[in-house]
Amino acid sequence: MNKRKLAAALMLFSGVAHIAQLFIVGTDNPNNVNGSLFGSTFLIVGALLMTQWRFALWIGAAWPLLLGIGASYRIFALDPTPQTYLFTMIDFLVVGLCIAELMKPTNRSEI
Repeated sequence: MNKRKLAAALMLFSGVAHIAQLFIVGTDNPNNVNGSLFGSTFLIVGALLMTQWRFALWIGAAWPLLLGIGASYRIFALDPTPQTYLFTMIDFLVVGLCIAELMKPTNRSEI
């Protein structure tokens, strides 16, 4: 499995898991609801990473980085759920995979 497909699979899993988290921990805590709403955008990122568009790698590096930083803040300052740790690891792993793919030399026609 190449890095792009692995990143796409992790993003799709994370998007579905963020939504499923609402059924597991409930909607009483607004931090859980907000995190699930933002995390559901990973479905879009995962779908983009399934394409061959190079800009999808930029989105795959930037968006999970931003939300991963937010999840890190939640771990240290707020009340994290056990899923928060998993989601944060996935975020930063995907960032690394996308950056590794961006570092590879490419054909200008692939942009």
